[in-house]
Formats: sequence, C-alpha cells, structure tokens
Amino acid sequence: MPFEPSKLSKPSQPYFTDALFKFLRALKRNNNRTWFTEHRDDYDTHVRLPMLRLLADLKSKFEKIAPDFICDPRPVGGSMFRIHRDMRFVDPEEGPYKTHVSAHFRHHMHGDGARDVHAPGFYLHLEPGSCFYGGGLWRPPTNIRNKIHLAIARDPRAWLAIKNNKAFASTFTLEGDMLKKPSPVWRDTLPAALTDDLRRKDFIFSADLPPGVVTSTSLPDELLALTRRAHKFMQFLSSAST
Repeated sequence: MPFEPSKLSKPSQPYFTDALFKFLRALKRNNNRTWFTEHRDDYDTHVRLPMLRLLADLKSKFEKIAPDFICDPRPVGGSMFRIHRDMRFVDPEEGPYKTHVSAHFRHHMHGDGARDVHAPGFYLHLEPGSCFYGGGLWRPPTNIRNKIHLAIARDPRAWLAIKNNKAFASTFTLEGDMLKKPSPVWRDTLPAALTDDLRRKDFIFSADLPPGVVTSTSLPDELLALTRRAHKFMQFLSSAST
C-alpha cells in the first residue's frame, strides 16, 4: 500500500484508532512471520500509514519549534522505527516484531534517520498500556556523557534553570540509569542539587500520552506543545554533546 502524505493542516479524522492497539495486542500474542504476513494489510492500514501521515503533517510545524531536529516522514530511513526487531540483541522467543510503534526525531548533526538511537532526539512511543512522548540522550558513549557532565558542572545555574523550569518539570519525568557516584573531579566542589545529574548515564525524559489523546484529532497539537516545553532541555544536551 503506497504512502501518500496528508495535505491537511488540521486533521478532520484522527490518525490512529483503537485498531492500532488491537493490532499490537494481537501481534504480541502471535509474534511470528506467518501471522504478520497474513495481517500485513492491517499493519499498513492501522499502524504504518497513520504514523507516516502524522509525521508528514507534523514536519513543518515541528521543525519551526525545534529547528535542529528532524521530523522525517520517509517510509524507509526516516523518523519511524522499523517494526522488525534486531534479533542480535533480543531473546528469539520474544519473536521477530516489536509490539509497539515509535518514531525518533533526531538532532540533525547526529546519525542517519531513526537508526542512531543514541543520538539526541525526541521520541514518540505507542503501545497498549504504554504511550508516551519524551526525548533526551539514551546510553550515550562515555565521552559524550562526560561532555554533558562537564557542561552541567561549568554552568550549573543554566542547567538547573532549564531542568527546574515549571513548564518542563511539571510535564516530564527524568528517567534512566545512574552511576554509583559522580566523578571525583567535582564530587566535593559543586552544590548537592547537582549530585544526581552528575551521576546520570542516561539523560531521558517522558510524559504519558493517554490513549484518548492518541486516538484524537488533538494528537499533533499535543506533541507540538510537549516539544515546546522540552526544547530548551534538548538544546542544552545537544550543545553539550556536539
């Protein structure tokens, strides 16, 4: 089924319906190539094409809000992640397909399309029981992580102002793994308020998306509003890591 970007500035119909979640729940129960091949039209109709249309309609407004980040609606090599799992890194018994649909809006200086999951970027995740929008840096290499720690240590006031900004802090939850201790370089020289931030291995944040929002015509506006609230946080991470 070919992909045709929507030309609507405001959708008259939602991009996703409950059929998205129905398909993904069924895929989780039948995670094999035979079942997926038999239901490929359902995947295209309820999952792949709606996501690509959403990305096409978001692109211009998203890139005005966050011009250093790319919303790429191409079916291959764009922002949407493939449904196929990389079987090198998962238990084969889990099956060859992801049971969610997702998109990564990467920083333009990093990676290629959605494929560099360690690049700074915004992230959309749709899954039965777990829909959210967020972003940040997931598992950056040690040298990049150290650059971010150094940027925080050099200008703690700027970092805390961004992290504790009401629009950001009241919307998003900071998540991710931590080092046991911050680097001894600044362990005893910086405010206690920075201790956790200088232990971060991941710099990621998220906000839940209620299923009713996902299946409503307000989804694009909700994603754009969340992008605005997180943009300064992402600018800090991107500047520090490049």
